[in-house]
Amino acid sequence: MYLYVVPTGPKDSGFIGIDVTVADEATVRSYAKHYEAKGRPCLVIPGRPGVPKGSTIEAFQGFPAMIYRAIEARGHGFRLARHRSVVITGDGVAPPYRISIPTMEKPPVTLARVNRQLVAYPVIPPDRGFLPYSFGEAFLWSDDPRWSQVTGQRAPIPLFDYSEPA
Repeated sequence: MYLYVVPTGPKDSGFIGIDVTVADEATVRSYAKHYEAKGRPCLVIPGRPGVPKGSTIEAFQGFPAMIYRAIEARGHGFRLARHRSVVITGDGVAPPYRISIPTMEKPPVTLARVNRQLVAYPVIPPDRGFLPYSFGEAFLWSDDPRWSQVTGQRAPIPLFDYSEPA
């Protein structure tokens, strides 16, 4: 799991985000408490691997979208089923459309082209011992009029969020 402690204060505050790649969320939260105790506001949010050390909250912002399920989620695999919305992050989302911050309740997803079709994947990779993500019978959509500008299409985007033990 990739969790980051990133500053939420002004850009000129002189502190940087700490890039933490650990499986223990308590360790990450202890970093955040340490910084907040010094009067440096920060957030613990999930993120994609490879975010440069020193990045501010702007590197994590994205475009909000809702999850629509075609049928009731079944099976024992992982899905974003407990979430109603996500934040589309990554290089494909231009800065004017980065209007929302991912949280544990609104996890980040990223867009990719697979066989010329636009699909979405969770940013956090599957746990060890799990298969790669596959189509989880869900779609992303937003009623925001900027949806087609962000995604380049008007149609909903298939969400590849299903993974099961190998």
